[in-house]
Formats: sequence, structure tokens, C-alpha cells
Amino acid sequence: MEIADVREKWTNRINVVTIGATREQGGTRARTVSVGGETTLPFLTFEGEMPNRPVIAGLAQLPQLF
Repeated sequence: MEIADVREKWTNRINVVTIGATREQGGTRARTVSVGGETTLPFLTFEGEMPNRPVIAGLAQLPQLF
């Protein structure tokens, strides 16, 4: 019995957003971070391209001691 291939091709593109600006661009940062630009669902690089590496930002919260 053959199993049907159920892959779904995503046909859209995520917009690229650049965070920060270097001195040449009129900003104060040493480097910028670009996110987006993917033509595939997250981490399915065999179906499309991911031109920018994944970036994760978070906030660490310490427990309140009092």
C-alpha cells in the first residue's frame, strides 16, 4: 500500500525587516539585524529559502525576593 505525499507548498514571502541602523545609514549601531525573507514555512529549507538566520529575543525575569 502506497502512502500519499501530503506536503503543502507555501507560496508567499515574508517581508524583510532590518532592525537598527549603522553610522553610514544615519544611526548609532555597529551592525544591524535583518529578519524575515523566507519563502517557506519555518525550518523547512528543502521547500524554499531562508535568507536570514533565525533570531530570538527574550526577557529574563528574576523571581521577586520580597
